[in-house]
Amino acid sequence: MKRSTLIFTTTALLLVALAAAPAQARWGVGDVNTWVAANGRTAGKYVVGAYPVPTLSVHIADGSSAGVSWVVKNLGGEPSVHSIGFHGCSTGEGFGFRYFAPDGQEVTWKVTHNGYGVADVPRGTRVMLKIVVSAHRSGVSRTCTLKGTGLNGVDYVHLTVAS
Repeated sequence: MKRSTLIFTTTALLLVALAAAPAQARWGVGDVNTWVAANGRTAGKYVVGAYPVPTLSVHIADGSSAGVSWVVKNLGGEPSVHSIGFHGCSTGEGFGFRYFAPDGQEVTWKVTHNGYGVADVPRGTRVMLKIVVSAHRSGVSRTCTLKGTGLNGVDYVHLTVAS
């Protein structure tokens, strides 16, 4: 191969590589909103990427448990139908955390390890998990960071539990 042909081919390949779309354009971008609710109070709804992170506080008597609703909503993006994920806290520091899908199936292991994912969620659709938090000691508190994910979108909310 001639030197001029080699230079032309190398230059052409370099220009194609530089002009390629960024990863998010190739794979999509999908924003989410995540929030928690309990006892008629809500934290994080309609607030995406807030700092400080919205926090809901729940008091649980020692030996008792409380239910908390955790919602992740697909705000759309490109493509508008994409998967969403839930990433939460594991049991510890005097509190037990258990997570349940809408069909009642316990998904605690998935939520606390690699995240619990829901595929093919259309824009504007909400998916809810129920969190059952139980208090194992009195006089302790813990703040749990809950993360909702979309394609490249992430949103956080804090759940503070005290006994």
